[in-house]
Amino acid sequence: MSSLSTRFWIEAAREEIQDWENECSYCKRAKSKSAIQIMAPLPDIRLDMPMRAFAHTAVDYAGPYITIQGCGKRREKRYLCLFTCLTSRAVHLEMAYGLDTSSFLNAFYRFTSRRGVTVKMNSDNGTNFVGIKGTFEETRY
Repeated sequence: MSSLSTRFWIEAAREEIQDWENECSYCKRAKSKSAIQIMAPLPDIRLDMPMRAFAHTAVDYAGPYITIQGCGKRREKRYLCLFTCLTSRAVHLEMAYGLDTSSFLNAFYRFTSRRGVTVKMNSDNGTNFVGIKGTFEETRY
């Protein structure tokens, strides 16, 4: 604007230049500022480094999914039980037949028989996860 005003007088030059800068893609890129990401602090369970995967695990449910059984005649609701390793972010999927505690326990037993017993489990405190709290305190692995 200063070099332009030495030779010419344009009324409302500042507004015209700002309008041009908003339309020009090169000017937008030249004036853009890099974004700074603010990351939340990691929980302590994510900072421990165990020797095997799924030693520290998070669990959650997804669904319902409608499945077709047999020759395409029976439609059943099924739920996805998602186990996530907190250190390596590996994922293990199990099918649960319902949202009750016994269905989760069956999925959990299938998970532990394949991946081993977990040291720490993290969940969102769903009712099916809270219902098994007494079960784990009674049985020590």
